[in-house]
Amino acid sequence: MVNTPLPIHAGSEVQIMVVMVPTTASNQAFTWTVTDGPQGAIFTAGQPQNGNIVYLDAFQAGSAVFTVTTADGNKQASINLQVLPW
Repeated sequence: MVNTPLPIHAGSEVQIMVVMVPTTASNQAFTWTVTDGPQGAIFTAGQPQNGNIVYLDAFQAGSAVFTVTTADGNKQASINLQVLPW
């Protein structure tokens, strides 16, 4: 994942597509978490759609970290999310 914070406006929905590499890996399953900053929860989220797309709704300004972990727990990747006031 990229290290540059992904800017999002409060009131917006963001779609994060999770792609496992190599794409031929036998287990493409993953879990994910959003860890909010000191301002408290800034996202609501549902289950991944189409297998690998996670939808997050930003409802207030702040920062968070989106983390994906492989099903076996051996690999992990994160991206910083920055929610801006609308």
